[in-house]
Amino acid sequence: MSNNDPRSARNIHSTNVALEQNNPCLRESQASLKCLDRNGYDNDKCQDFFANYKACLKFWTKVRRERRWKGIKPELPPLEEREAIRNEYYKK
Repeated sequence: MSNNDPRSARNIHSTNVALEQNNPCLRESQASLKCLDRNGYDNDKCQDFFANYKACLKFWTKVRRERRWKGIKPELPPLEEREAIRNEYYKK
């Protein structure tokens, strides 16, 4: 399969979706890594990305704890529910 093969793009997309199901901060993580790549691994230039990633982790850890405490399964909400949960949280 070549790099131009549309099947490889589908595989990458489906892999990212699968990863995002287990890692709600996948995009933030990838953005941090891209920033490091662009800036020669100078951490000082990527502090905003790191802060965003840490905030994401903190938020979803809180969501998991609350859901576990309330007995809601799965502890990490499905992809299709996450946007609504984020919106509800930020309205408070």
